[in-house]
Amino acid sequence: DAGEQLLIDVIPEEKDQEFVLAVPKASVISGRVIDENGLPINNAAIVALRADGSGEAERSDEDGTFAIGGLGADAWQLWAEHTPYCPQDPSYVTQYWGDTVNPDWQELLPLGAGERIDNIELVLQIDVDQDEMGDTWERAHNLDPTRNDAYEDPDGDEYTNLDEFRLGTDPQEGSPTLSCGCG
Repeated sequence: DAGEQLLIDVIPEEKDQEFVLAVPKASVISGRVIDENGLPINNAAIVALRADGSGEAERSDEDGTFAIGGLGADAWQLWAEHTPYCPQDPSYVTQYWGDTVNPDWQELLPLGAGERIDNIELVLQIDVDQDEMGDTWERAHNLDPTRNDAYEDPDGDEYTNLDEFRLGTDPQEGSPTLSCGCG
């Protein structure tokens, strides 16, 4: 898909034997990685994985854009993450396809052979204290976005702040109530 040359050695049983090599059309996913203020995020890793764990990854450029080519027809997990090099570098919460910060709730992105999906936008929440919780969420729930309080449990319900962030529940309100459809 990206124009790389693939050399295949074929040793025929007969000198003039003809071979047919079927090459499936590759699919492409492209888009942007931005923060919650709409600003591009440079050097974010965008990962696309199959159920068997194989896949591809790409980095966003200074405009936050990315393109992952060479993907086959399949259902793909897709997420964007940004790991700061230094403690003072900007940090962001990993965002999974399906608009969730919870890896257990991510949706699969189906791709057909030769399909191209453009304009995907992955929005990462700013996380100054690098505790994997978005600063806006922390402020809205009376937590401190300047220090790592991910493993605290202010309401004593045995769910950490990080658990409650990923579940979308209030860390100040006791046991979270989830509508999971399980019974």
